[in-house]
Amino acid sequence: MSFRAVENNEFRKLLCLLQPSAKDDIPGRTKMRKLLDAETQRVRKSLFKGLGETTKVNLAIDAWTSPNNLAFLGVVCYYITDDWEYKENLIGFEPLLGSHTGDHLAQVISNLLVTYKLENRLLTITTDNASNNKTMREALQKALRRLYDIRWDADRGRIPCLAHVIQLVVKKIVVSLKIECPYETIPVTFDEDEVLVNSSPGGDFGATLQKVSKTYNLNEQKRALKANKLQNVLQLRLIGNAIRASPQREEKFLRIQNRGNKGVRPVQDVKTRWDSTYAMCIRALRLREFIDKWIDLSDSVKINRLRLLNIDWSQVEYVIALLYPFYRCTQAVSRTKGPGIHKVWRVYNGLFEHLEKRLEEAQKETVWRHSLCSAIQAGMAKFSEYYAKTADAFGDFYAVAAVLDPTRRFNAYNPSDWTKEERKEYYQKIEQFYKDNYATQYEQAIQGQQDKEQIGAEVKYQRKIMIFERIVANNLYSIRI
Repeated sequence: MSFRAVENNEFRKLLCLLQPSAKDDIPGRTKMRKLLDAETQRVRKSLFKGLGETTKVNLAIDAWTSPNNLAFLGVVCYYITDDWEYKENLIGFEPLLGSHTGDHLAQVISNLLVTYKLENRLLTITTDNASNNKTMREALQKALRRLYDIRWDADRGRIPCLAHVIQLVVKKIVVSLKIECPYETIPVTFDEDEVLVNSSPGGDFGATLQKVSKTYNLNEQKRALKANKLQNVLQLRLIGNAIRASPQREEKFLRIQNRGNKGVRPVQDVKTRWDSTYAMCIRALRLREFIDKWIDLSDSVKINRLRLLNIDWSQVEYVIALLYPFYRCTQAVSRTKGPGIHKVWRVYNGLFEHLEKRLEEAQKETVWRHSLCSAIQAGMAKFSEYYAKTADAFGDFYAVAAVLDPTRRFNAYNPSDWTKEERKEYYQKIEQFYKDNYATQYEQAIQGQQDKEQIGAEVKYQRKIMIFERIVANNLYSIRI
């Protein structure tokens, strides 16, 4: 809504109807703009009132394009106050004009840091793994050094978005299985000629979700299985498109369920959201009985060819079992409203163990062994790539944050997950991190407490632990993933 809207006579009549006493208080467009500017300045000044003198802040950024193709960069700032209160503030939703180069993004972020006087407080930036984010960090490092003589490390200050890492791993798996959705947006039409795409009896998991059979023959199905391949008959993607693209087909599908207006529709997946493929599979399995009936009752010979066999539904069940832990982790991370960096290794370990277990099972499979093993190994390779990066320049953040989790502490380095050498390495990282960043501050705090009161050795030790954790966690625990 434009500022000029407040001067529209009909709009002003509506406001007076809702609140008659407001007749003489409705501002014009000039005053409205001044009021909004004043409120913006007031909010900006109060936004970081609880920020401690030495507290660092962490940023999470992401670009977004509106339906009418306007691009924006969202910037959220996270930190913990001296009163141990977790805070997150949206400090920017900036329009992005022109090319989204790393230099352009760095300029936007630098301006925001200066606006809120945070340029010397930046600890980390959480981003996805797009190449322009790497150049953005490098450009921001140079700008902070050149303009403000601030030494911020672009490599050490980078935290990969955990949800995006999971997405990359799953993408490797679904691409290897040839089940990646080809659609950028949800299809609104269905062409029955798609049923006649080139395919032959026998295929891999790609046929499961992407192709369709020219024939529907149980003997050909058996021959395909003997060839260590799958018949091209699992057509969930086309079935969903066929039902949703036609109001008549959709109405017929809902009637089959005999639930009135509470009938459930198939889910259509898109390329940009890997979990939509999982959602498509789990919904289809739920609607299996009705999908079979809908296909059987169709007058279209081509749609009749989309019917699934039991072996095809077994594929659906396997895809669901393979992707379910990734779906759960993605949902949990996306809904997190607090610190999360201390959970990264637990998530990595859990998902890696899931893939290892599935790989062992796949190696025993007589029919789909090659397709499954190749896909799972591709996912494990991508996971290993990012797991290894947690030991890079920013690895000390993960190491310290893991032991600051009050539910785990040094149990974060459980012997079942870590070798003796690895535990020793990370203990050293924690010690060095403390010496480099907090030793002076910590010793001063301890000395101040001892000057005030005489305390026993055990209480003194516990007090040291509390002060150390408070000082370190104050900066690290707010890092988003």
